[in-house]
Amino acid sequence: KVWSGDDAFAAIRPEITVNLYHYIADSEISDRANLEQYAIEENKVGTVILGGNKWEHTFTGVTPTYEENGEIKQYFFFIKEETAVNGYSVNYSKGEFNTLIVTNTLEPISVEAEKIWSNPEEIEASFPDSVKLKLQVQDGTQWIDVPNKFVVVDSSTGWKGTIDGLIAGHNYRLTEDSVPGWSWTSRVQTVNAT
Repeated sequence: KVWSGDDAFAAIRPEITVNLYHYIADSEISDRANLEQYAIEENKVGTVILGGNKWEHTFTGVTPTYEENGEIKQYFFFIKEETAVNGYSVNYSKGEFNTLIVTNTLEPISVEAEKIWSNPEEIEASFPDSVKLKLQVQDGTQWIDVPNKFVVVDSSTGWKGTIDGLIAGHNYRLTEDSVPGWSWTSRVQTVNAT
């Protein structure tokens, strides 16, 4: 199992169920679309849940051959994720030593970040030269800092900026270092793929 383009989100990668299937054919099928017809329960010969820091698995006890009219023939094998991973494309490939690889590649999205100064009493106040807005993502009930996902805004940018390379379908919020004389709140935003 390989993840691509989402290193900043390694802490919240979901568990993935991967099924191993076998099929009978005159030769190995390289066109993935043609393999889908074999991804049925009666051809399933193994299932594994991958997650945490465990993204590799060896299927054991799998019968590699079958008999047909007294002749021993080889099964062909492929893997498939049980459900699609939101915000990622999927690709299947074959590596060395009969290694079957599923790769999920982030289909990144962006969010707009804005610093709003609220001073309804119009009290005389000073503003910093700039503010660093840092991104957090929700993981269950916790908010986790997303490494290297931030934007620095100032008056020249209209106190706005863009943070790229995010996963769709998650709740995000911004945090900032304290600004003397000001308190802050952050609005939670759910970002979905469009």
